[in-house]
Order: sequence, then C-alpha cells, then structure tokens
Amino acid sequence: MYLEREPLHLSASQGLQLGLVGYPLNKSLSPIIHTTLLNLCEINGQFDLLPIEPEFFHRTEGFSSVVANHPTLAGFNVTIPYKVDAYQWVAKKTSQADRIQAVNTVKRLENGTYIGHNTDGIGFYKALPEAIKTSLGNRHAIVLGAGGACRAVLEALFFAQPAVQTIMLVVRNVEKAQPIIALATQWATAVGSTFSVIPFEALSPALLGTTTLVVNTTPVGMVPDVEASPLSLTQLQALPADCYISDLIYKPAETLLLQYASQQGLAHQNGLGMLIYQAIEAFSFWTNNPIQPHWAKTIEVTLQDAIG
Repeated sequence: MYLEREPLHLSASQGLQLGLVGYPLNKSLSPIIHTTLLNLCEINGQFDLLPIEPEFFHRTEGFSSVVANHPTLAGFNVTIPYKVDAYQWVAKKTSQADRIQAVNTVKRLENGTYIGHNTDGIGFYKALPEAIKTSLGNRHAIVLGAGGACRAVLEALFFAQPAVQTIMLVVRNVEKAQPIIALATQWATAVGSTFSVIPFEALSPALLGTTTLVVNTTPVGMVPDVEASPLSLTQLQALPADCYISDLIYKPAETLLLQYASQQGLAHQNGLGMLIYQAIEAFSFWTNNPIQPHWAKTIEVTLQDAIG
C-alpha cells in the first residue's frame, strides 16, 4: 500500500518542493543532502521522501499518480525500483538518460510536462580522484554486478574523456545480464574501447593481475551483510599495486572489500562521494544553479555529523 502521507498542497510562497520516489526509503540520506543544498543556495523549499510500495505503484498509474498526489513537486529523484519506469514515463529525456535507459532525476517543465535525467554516471565519475580520471585511457577495469548502478558506471567509464581502455563485466548470471551487455557492447564500439563479460567463477588470478580499476556495483557487503565481500582477500592479493578499488556502498563506510584493499595497500573509495555528486547534479538540474566547488565538502561534513 501507499504509505500514509497528506498531499503537499503548498502555495508558491512555501517554496520549492522536491522529493524522492522509491521503496524502501527509510534509510535515505537524500533529505539531509538536499536540505543542505537549499540552505547553501538560500532557497526556500523542502525535500520529502515519497515511499511507494511496488504493488501499489504498478496497480495505479505509477508516476502519474505520484504527481497527482503531490501537485506542487517541481522535481524529484527516483531510486530503486522505479528508474526504468521513470524513463518510460517522462515526455523528454536528456542524452545521459537515453544512453542509460533509466532516470533518477525528474524535472517539471513550464508546460507541465516532465523531463528525465540520469545523474548517477556523472556522480560516479566526479567522485573519482583526478589521477584516476586522467589515466582511464590506460586502465583495465573490472565492474562487478549487473544491477541498475552498473549501467551508470559503465556509461561513465565509456564516455569519459579519455574513455577507459577495457572493461570486463563480472556477473552472477550472464543470461540475465543480457540487456546491460547489449548496451555496453554498443557503447564500447562507439568509443573504441574493449568490452567483455565473464561469470564470477571465471575471474582468474591471471585476469586480476592485469586489472587496474575495480568497481563494485553489487550490494554485497552492505549493511546488514557486512561480513561479505564480492572478492576474496586472495583475489585482491592478485591485483597489481596500482589498482584502484571503488565500492559504491557507503554504509558501512569501509566494507569488507575495502578492508581487504587497505590490507593490500590499494587505494580505494566508498560510495559516499557518488551519492553526494549525483545529488548535486540533480539539484543543479532542478534549480539551474551553477554547481559550486564547496558544496560537496559541506554536504560530506553534514552527512558525517548526521550518521556519526
């Protein structure tokens, strides 16, 4: 069922109304991030969580019901499990949304229609250290998982300047991953990169030995399953010393995978930066406010205070 909420019914004087649609949302950090951004830009507004159970969402008119129940929404984020639904619903799409075929940011236009954008890929890319971004053209990447986040990561790596040299997608089930594989194959051809796919059990020490970027897009290691890692310590020991590890999980701040990386002396990052930068990109898309360099650090400090 739809979680009990009163429609916003706010007047224009009550400011910019933004929100997040998805399910579940009880652990979302988005209200903290966007309230911080509203304050930084001195914009009168609020950001609400709009949790909708999938059964109710698909039994009704989906996003049409969402905006009908919340008519003052100027824009909203979309998270699991509705990003593909949002892509199909919006009247217009940005090039990033069209490439990824999923939408995480929706903006209401002056004519009452909606445009969909995807900021996940740019958020992932912006969170990478400059040294990694500038060396992508020489890096051999392994991307773990084939979920929604995987699309954004692949798009970011293929369409970066420079584009990543090679990507090997490592999945549990190659057959189920076919939609993402088809997209990634097109992207690799378009930019002149090399792309391949293997199951997890085929990930050999020899393959790991040539890998210089690992991105985990799976939920393995996320709270509450903190004793799990998508790669073993033995597998990380096979990686070269200049390999960089990016885990999209941000809770816990240091997953078991990143603990293994620390033990091996491998540079690494969690997913908090991607979360922050994708939100900043969405906020700028909604408000047309130019992104300021200090926003990310201010949000990071605020989040660290909020989550301890």
